Amino acid sequence: MQWSFSTLGCPEYTLAEAMALAARFGLNGIELRTLRNHTRLSENLEKEFGDSELRDAGNFLGWWRDLRATRGWEVDVEIETHGLLLNANHILKLQQSLARPVDILWDSHHTWYKGEEDPLVTWAAIRQWVRHIHFKDSKAASSSEDGLEHTLPGYGDFPMEALFARLNEDGFRGAISLEWERFWCPELPHLETALRACSEANWFLHQKKVV
Repeated sequence: MQWSFSTLGCPEYTLAEAMALAARFGLNGIELRTLRNHTRLSENLEKEFGDSELRDAGNFLGWWRDLRATRGWEVDVEIETHGLLLNANHILKLQQSLARPVDILWDSHHTWYKGEEDPLVTWAAIRQWVRHIHFKDSKAASSSEDGLEHTLPGYGDFPMEALFARLNEDGFRGAISLEWERFWCPELPHLETALRACSEANWFLHQKKVV
């Protein structure tokens, strides 16, 4: 697995600072969501294509694949399992509706919490399309507006050990990213604290010694 983290966990960081943190923990990369407390990372796309072209693309996947082929790009689009894509059944319906299945960014916490589906069940159904996985942890909290409380990885109710064991058994080689959303939830501890929890659980199997 290619371990990484989302910069939502360190929104104030520059790119160099985020990359340095990843290097300290021996991670393979970072997932850019914020830099210097700024989320508008799509501006380069808007400048190149024009926001009206992006907005009016219609059949976006068809448009993207034609553009990708024309320009010889190797990068591709992934659809995140968020919103209505909350369990394997909904994801399968999406894939069946497309001319060609799309790669999946699986938000494993979303399908577990919102879809009330065991991650091992979801994984078995969609694994052939999954290229990238988000993970985080939480526990039930009746006092919270959405009924949950974010916890350090491994300290909540999300079945991480079982999921990571299965991913290893199945030889998953894609990206797996800690989605520590301190940008949206500033009361959370710093990202480094969450990364240390992952490190202490020995999930970063190839990691360097953290100093």
